[in-house]
Amino acid sequence: MRRWGLLLLLPAMLALWLILVHSGLMPPLSSTQRADLILLRAPPSPVTGSNAFQSLWLAAYEVPASQHEALLQLPPEELPRELQAGFTARSSPEGVWSELCRNLDQPCLAPVRDAHAELAGVLQRSAGVDAALRGLQRHGHYRDPRHNLSESELPPFAGFVGWSQVASALEAVDGRPAQALQRLCDDAAAWRRLRHGSNSLVVDVWGVRQIRLSARLLSELLREAPTDLALPASCAAAFAPLADSELDQCPAMQREFRLYESTLRESLAGGKDISWSDRVAGGFFSSEHTLALMGSPLARHCSVAERKHISLRQPLPAQAPPKCNWLGWSFNPFGCVLTGVGPGDIDRYFLSLLDLDRELRVVGTALWLRDQAGDPAQAFAQRPASLAQDDLRFHTDPSSGDHVLSVPLLAPGTTSEFRWTWPSVAAAADEPAAE
Repeated sequence: MRRWGLLLLLPAMLALWLILVHSGLMPPLSSTQRADLILLRAPPSPVTGSNAFQSLWLAAYEVPASQHEALLQLPPEELPRELQAGFTARSSPEGVWSELCRNLDQPCLAPVRDAHAELAGVLQRSAGVDAALRGLQRHGHYRDPRHNLSESELPPFAGFVGWSQVASALEAVDGRPAQALQRLCDDAAAWRRLRHGSNSLVVDVWGVRQIRLSARLLSELLREAPTDLALPASCAAAFAPLADSELDQCPAMQREFRLYESTLRESLAGGKDISWSDRVAGGFFSSEHTLALMGSPLARHCSVAERKHISLRQPLPAQAPPKCNWLGWSFNPFGCVLTGVGPGDIDRYFLSLLDLDRELRVVGTALWLRDQAGDPAQAFAQRPASLAQDDLRFHTDPSSGDHVLSVPLLAPGTTSEFRWTWPSVAAAADEPAAE
């Protein structure tokens, strides 16, 4: 009799267990986890200007100009499918073009000069690509309207990172420094707008890299340009220090979370094609608890504490990866396993953004010093408070006579510092005139 009672008790306990899991009562969410989910599910911050989503997709495909208008009339979420089904993706830049002006620790101008003939030919054959990429300048932001991970791939644009820098360097090599600066600053200002408030983490990364590459080329161009050459007006917008709102990556983190959420919901819904093993696994899975665990590293980028670190330009403190307690492992074992292969080191993107801000403060200081008369060391010591940065250093290289501004960088795996150099007046006077 006792044996039969135990056999009847086991199914009842399993049923109670399933009810607790699928009702969301178990495992329980902490107050912090509930607050994180509220932040991640909140509406994204508003943006201004037109959306570059459709233009960026069109730029990545060979689309006749006569069909642009019809494609732009499609709902944004349908455009990628239409392009992938009916058009050919643009080929990445050819030959040496694909190797230049893409790395933060390598020069751009001299290699472009060395490969001028080949690069000029590529640019001439790729006029459509160049026009499409320049067309991004008219937009004010980038927001992806799609919510399903299966439909949220990005346009094949990564191969064109560095295109603007090579094209600008070609203008300078051809003896048009003013046009080179105009192109460089216009494109950098455009990417600065597109990544500001973007809900795509990848577009944010692209934008940060484009601006950092452009800052390095700007230093090279000004080193060779006449000292009295005026900068285009767009350079001020392109290379001013970042505003606090430009360091806010919350919209991108919210969308990352929504992609996780939609993927989990679709997997659990499954439909009639779901396998028996997935059905069994779903019984041992709490989606809300799993989302709370996976969302924790993302939510801190939307928190009040993060706003403080933004205003102070400080990295976020190290945070241990989210882990399940015994209740989590008891009521959500598959979710606990899934959390272990979650989003990874999300904070590295914020470090790269802080590095961009540091570099732009160097650029702003260098451009301000360019307009000052007299000793640059004395002017540096008296620079305005808006250009102040504790670890920004100025010195004159004793061997070359070059003036140097430098600042250490924070993100691992990159160069350890950003340097901006320019010749002293005496050194420039001693250089032979260009033939």
